[in-house]
Amino acid sequence: MNKEEIIKNRAISRLNRISGQINGVKKMIESDRDCADVVIQIAAIRAAVGQLGAMLVQDHMEECVQKALKKGNSKELVNSLSKVMKQILK
Repeated sequence: MNKEEIIKNRAISRLNRISGQINGVKKMIESDRDCADVVIQIAAIRAAVGQLGAMLVQDHMEECVQKALKKGNSKELVNSLSKVMKQILK
């Protein structure tokens, strides 16, 4: 299995867990669980999404940025990094 496949599988695995967490929150709300418990689960979901984003940014930097550097495409590199960082920091 190559690096891209490993990263893809890790991302899908994280997304599946996040999906399960979201479904769990839905069930908590449907069953009138305590608001504090729901908020704690939402915080966990936000953290999981943030971790996924960080993982993908790291991959972007390791793969795409390094390729741009090797090609000498500094303008492409700056644009790519800028775009990714703006999105992740929203």
